[in-house]
Amino acid sequence: MAAFDSVFCMDTCPGPVLERLLHGASGRHHLERTGRLALAHAMDGHTLRRDAAGQACARLGAALLALAWEYDPLDGALARDVLTAAAMFPDLPLPREAMVAAVHHFETPADAQALRRAQQERDLDKVRHLCHSTLQTAPGSAFWMREAAALAVYRGELDWLDSLLQRFQEHAPRPLAWTALRLMGDVQLFGGDPEAARALYAKAMAQVRSLDGGEGEALCQLRLAESFWRMDRADRAAPLWKQALNQRPWLTSHLLMAHDRLAGIADALVAPQEPVAVCLYSFNKAPDLNLALESIAGSRLHGARLVVLDNGSTDATSGILAAWRARLKDRLTTIHLPVNIGAPAARNWLLATPEVRACADIIFMDDDATVPEDWLERLFAAKARYPKAGVWGCKVVETGAAWRIQSADFQLTEPPPMAEPGGLAPAYPRHIRLSAVHLEDMDAGQHDYLRPCASVTGCCHLFTRDGLDQAGGFDLRFNPTQYDDLEHDLRLCSRGEFPVYQGCLAIRHKKVSGKSSQQERRAMASSLGNLYKLEMDYTEAEVLALREQGQAVLLADMQAKAAALEAYGMRQVRRAWCGAPV
Repeated sequence: MAAFDSVFCMDTCPGPVLERLLHGASGRHHLERTGRLALAHAMDGHTLRRDAAGQACARLGAALLALAWEYDPLDGALARDVLTAAAMFPDLPLPREAMVAAVHHFETPADAQALRRAQQERDLDKVRHLCHSTLQTAPGSAFWMREAAALAVYRGELDWLDSLLQRFQEHAPRPLAWTALRLMGDVQLFGGDPEAARALYAKAMAQVRSLDGGEGEALCQLRLAESFWRMDRADRAAPLWKQALNQRPWLTSHLLMAHDRLAGIADALVAPQEPVAVCLYSFNKAPDLNLALESIAGSRLHGARLVVLDNGSTDATSGILAAWRARLKDRLTTIHLPVNIGAPAARNWLLATPEVRACADIIFMDDDATVPEDWLERLFAAKARYPKAGVWGCKVVETGAAWRIQSADFQLTEPPPMAEPGGLAPAYPRHIRLSAVHLEDMDAGQHDYLRPCASVTGCCHLFTRDGLDQAGGFDLRFNPTQYDDLEHDLRLCSRGEFPVYQGCLAIRHKKVSGKSSQQERRAMASSLGNLYKLEMDYTEAEVLALREQGQAVLLADMQAKAAALEAYGMRQVRRAWCGAPV
């Protein structure tokens, strides 16, 4: 095992690199950008720094690029960059022979122009046809297999992907065949068969280790641990987490996840002790609302009251609510408005009703979301662990494709570039941007943790009545919707009441986030207008101050959990983050 302290130490890690690592350490693009940033900090002009800090930063950059490649193991261009960056560190554990094979067997074919045109036109059916037909005649093509895998995961066509991978494994060069096994393991893991995934991950690890005679496939090891966890074999998962994190203590997402699972936090359930109101508002989504109420009513509510506002619906919503009133009796209160007043006004209306005013805790939930049986107890477990937060939220995954994460813990990050003049977005200096690490990879447990953040999803979030009375309701300027949740969360951050994310609770959300804004110009204009309003609420200096406060909160939380992991044999993790002697 390579010496961990030559790869990462919190005290010597450049600030911008540390900030990105605190946001997470998963996903190809996030890891690649973070790795390249670390490499840039290791340079003095065009020359690599020879001091200890420069060498450590260069080594960390190479390690981050290597893990980025593991998320996209058929990308020969990225593999070449990893090998170049790691050339000065021969003891860095890498699957070098597999990377060399990726470089040699990955090239853009001459007939790729039709594929690029179809991708630019968003003609995904044509993209699928091109990938499928080409892989029938050239089943060992790394280029086409990579394109097909990305499309299949995006569209949720796991069976199609599995059939292509089986043929690729048979025809690909031996040093690349293990990648098919790893990806086939992902198919089984996301499809709900962790035992089959475990066997494939173990076989993939054995194959890649037979190439290099050592270790170096970190992602495969982490996926193997996840398959054991989902099989209720924590005893088999824990040693894999210990090895991976001691060798790579910068794996922040998995550090947080392993801590909460090993400490029993991931399984904690707490029943509410005071009256709770579960509030929904809905406009013309009768079937979705019915499913949402079905899942809530079937969960352990501990006497919670449901309050639903019909926000001017013209469909079957009134009939659906009448049927639920007959079923739930006095546990359900309904309100009908003659017109749609928008999301923030609907929330404020609900907050003003006597039934909600009488409750100590208030939950807002989307009308197209469904919840597991223990959802309420998991939200209150988060409240019990972080009682000073202003709001508690959860992980949101897509209905019908639960491996796709829509929302996790959002953090303030570096400002985005100014939009180009003439486009849909207005051109003005931007200074508010949220991290989106969760969008870069499928749900393999890496976001199953509790911690503070800058914002949580409004799809399902818990407030206290006292907290709402002190911070105020939702801003009506953000009608009809978009950014009213974020504005409220940033208001809480300004008060020092940072939101808390409960990643051990996943609710399913039918709507694909942002889809309407991307497809409808008027919806996009409304969304951008609300974003501009939010941007103008804060100066650049104020956002930077919130960002720095948030980073301090994240770092303190990370250090506490790294220190606690020493009890589970992860002494190197503690040393990397806390400076404690091994």
